[in-house]
Amino acid sequence: MSAQGTDNDIAVPAYLVPVDFGAPARAALVHAAELAAEGRGRLLILHVLHEPVNRPGLYQRASGRRRGLTPLQAGAGSLLQAFLAALRQERPDLTALERAQTLLVRGLPAECIVAVAGQRAVAAIILGRRRRNGLSRWLNGSVGDQVLRRARCPVTLVPPAIPCAGAEAPAAAPVSAGSGASAA
Repeated sequence: MSAQGTDNDIAVPAYLVPVDFGAPARAALVHAAELAAEGRGRLLILHVLHEPVNRPGLYQRASGRRRGLTPLQAGAGSLLQAFLAALRQERPDLTALERAQTLLVRGLPAECIVAVAGQRAVAAIILGRRRRNGLSRWLNGSVGDQVLRRARCPVTLVPPAIPCAGAEAPAAAPVSAGSGASAA
């Protein structure tokens, strides 16, 4: 677990941003960083360690080790730092990223996101939304849907930007929901 920040940050609202290194997580992190800058909030960037079924060996490859057992946390930490470094380089205007706290936890994504949000008493969860629907969503479920149902704080789902042919992509419109506890 890596942490940056001080006890003075406690009075400042925290936005929990779970990331899986994909485009939806990137869009959510950009949105959260912009909110944090406007409202003087702080970011808590969370990655939940789990070996994705569709990408086995993800953390081992990220650590650069090809033989033997590699601690998942080392590979995940490398991926998280590379993800943040790339975004900082691309968007130096997102100054909230420089003050962000990072956290790595093991477990099932939706359960860990809700648990960390409760333990850290965050102001909101800002989560990237994948564009899945139909059979895929029904069979696999949606982390975002589970977090919306279980979270006791506001949740904002941010879709990835939609690229337009020959034009710059418009900003994605986030969708916010109140406390998941009241919706259940």
